Amino acid sequence: MKITWNEDTIRWYKNANAFTSFHKNVANAISKIEGGETLCDLGCGLGLIDLELAAGVKKIDCFDISRPALDSLNDDILSMGIQNIETHLQDCETLSGKWDIALMCYFGTNEYDRYAKLCKRLIAVVGRPSGDELFPTKYRKNKSNTIEHTLAYLDAKQIEYRLTEMTFEFGQPLVSLDDAKKFVISHAPEATDAEIEAFFSSRLTKIDDKKYRYYIKRMKPIGIFELKGEG
Repeated sequence: MKITWNEDTIRWYKNANAFTSFHKNVANAISKIEGGETLCDLGCGLGLIDLELAAGVKKIDCFDISRPALDSLNDDILSMGIQNIETHLQDCETLSGKWDIALMCYFGTNEYDRYAKLCKRLIAVVGRPSGDELFPTKYRKNKSNTIEHTLAYLDAKQIEYRLTEMTFEFGQPLVSLDDAKKFVISHAPEATDAEIEAFFSSRLTKIDDKKYRYYIKRMKPIGIFELKGEG
C-alpha cells in the first residue's frame, strides 16, 4: 500500500511502530543475514528500519522521493544522535553507486534484478495479504507486491533466492474515536458512515493505555527475500 506522507500519516505510522515494535522485529530478522558494512535503503519512507539497523553497520544511505518522510527521518536521526545515516531526496530509478547491501521494503515492484548492480547482496521485504485490515477491505486500491508475485517473478527468470517468512504484529493505536475515523477515511475516503461503523464494530477495540484509547489489531505476514547482487 502506497502511503502519502503528511503530518497525520507520519504520526499514525510512527505510533503504530512504537506500539508494536514492528520495525525492530523486522530489523532483528534482517540483522541475522551476514555480510556488509554499507547499506542503501531504496524507497526508505520514514526510515524506521534503518534507525534500528544503524548500530550494526558502518554507513546507511536512505533514498526516497518524499520530502516529508525524509524530514521526519532527519529529525529522528538528530534526536537519537545517529551519525551513520545519510538521507537523499532522489528517485531510485536514477540511482548509481555501490553498497554491500541494498534493502527494499515494500518497494512496489518485484523486478529486483534491476537493482542488483548496486550491491553485493539484495534484501527485499515483501508483504502477504491477510484478513487483518486497517480499513474496509473493499477500498484497498493499491495492491502491493506480494510474496506470491515475487516468487513467480524470480522463478520465471530463474533467479536464485532464499526466502524467510514470519509474522509480526503491526496494528494501529488511536487516541480517540475521531482519530480512528480520520485514520480510516485517510485510507478509504469513499467509505460511508455505515461502512466505517461496521468496520469499527468488527475491528476496533478499546484498550487500557495511558496514551491511546483504541486499537485496530493487525498481524502482518512478511517474506524476506535474499538475492545475490552484482556489485
